[in-house]
Amino acid sequence: MNTTFIARDSNFRNNRHREIQIDIKKRKKRIKKNLEICLGNVIKMEEKEELKIHQLTTENIKCIKAITIKPDGNTVFFSGKNGAGKSAALDSINMALTSRAINKGVIRKGESTAKISLDLGKYIVERTIKAGRNALLVRSPEGLKYQSPQTLISTFYNDMCIDPLMFMNLSEKEQVQYICDMIKFKIDTKQLPIDFDMMTMEQINQYRKTTFDNRTAVGRDARNRKERLDAVAHITRVESVDIKGIVSRKDELTTMISEHRSNFERREQIGERITQLTVERDRIESELLALTEEVHDLDNKIELTDMTGIYDEVEQLQSKIGNADAINKQASEYEAKLSLEREHFKFTGEYNELSTLLDKIDELKKETIKRAIPINGLEFDDVVRLNGIPIKTLSTSEQWKLAIQIAMVQNPTLKVIIIKEGNLLDKDSMKMICDIAQEHGYQIWIEVVSDEPIGVYIEDGEISEIEQTRAKELSGGK
Repeated sequence: MNTTFIARDSNFRNNRHREIQIDIKKRKKRIKKNLEICLGNVIKMEEKEELKIHQLTTENIKCIKAITIKPDGNTVFFSGKNGAGKSAALDSINMALTSRAINKGVIRKGESTAKISLDLGKYIVERTIKAGRNALLVRSPEGLKYQSPQTLISTFYNDMCIDPLMFMNLSEKEQVQYICDMIKFKIDTKQLPIDFDMMTMEQINQYRKTTFDNRTAVGRDARNRKERLDAVAHITRVESVDIKGIVSRKDELTTMISEHRSNFERREQIGERITQLTVERDRIESELLALTEEVHDLDNKIELTDMTGIYDEVEQLQSKIGNADAINKQASEYEAKLSLEREHFKFTGEYNELSTLLDKIDELKKETIKRAIPINGLEFDDVVRLNGIPIKTLSTSEQWKLAIQIAMVQNPTLKVIIIKEGNLLDKDSMKMICDIAQEHGYQIWIEVVSDEPIGVYIEDGEISEIEQTRAKELSGGK
């Protein structure tokens, strides 16, 4: 065998073995790194950290050219004229955190790529936007890249809203839907008389509305029966008159009287005839005997018929026949009254049962809302209420306070609140919001339209000046 070929084959096997060993080591390192990243994600999720924006860098978003902001304190003011780029700067925060905030045309005109970097301390979120697509990267300050970055962001960011003004501007119906959407888990409804053990808050709200509508209809029926009962309260109970039976009895007695008179008259006639026949006894003896027997029979009938009280009873029956219509009318009215009483009792019972069911539904809703949205006094049916008062009728400051609380409940980890159209806030409301944010450790980013610098002043898509004196005055030094 050729020794050169054997040597070459041996070298090939040795080289191939080394390559395999090197590849195995690389794979082990890659698996270890991925495991560290996954464990890091789990640890981060379990720590329930509190996050704020330490730095925002935005490039080529809408009319923004390039800006970098490092917040000083808990309140960040964006000021400038209309169209300067204030809203774009605030919008870029949501764009960095969720692609759902990215609309067509967000890239600055004349540019092909937009970039946003959001430093949250423990996480640095970077999003690159190009025509029709975008890329998301989440890394640690040390450069460790996290797998499934959007899933990680979803553990601390709720993209429904970090702008309380958005909630205030919703219609009453939209506010109710918004609160329902905040309660994402299903609720145990075994205590309610329904076929489902678990329901969403939206389903419970609809079930309550149906129950309330049913109770309203039953209550209306109960009130109707009560009004009708009040109108016939004077009617008393009487026995109805059996006209047919009375007439039958009267006819029977009248027949008896008629027969009695007929018998009596016949007896008189026969008596006269007997007198006549007695004179002609010899000639009509046979006839006399027959008539005598007939008289004997009639005497027996007359003796057997007791006429005592019959005439009086006939008169009484005639009187009853005359009053029967009025008596029967009263009896019928009394029966109708009893029917109304039964219906009123039935509807009142149903109304009370539905009221008890509504109380159970309301208590379940209160417990659920308290667990999901820990804001004292918050409830809703057709509208969102605070301590029983529709929030649309609350004072502006009370509405702002509630909206801020809802925004904080929405994002307990990412302690950032965005307020667009800050010019709608008066001095007291502005201070109140900043005080609430300070108390709960939240960072507020506020946009105001101004010709003069307040905080970060944006002009033509860039930061032209940072002025803190007036910003601190508005925020109460926060």
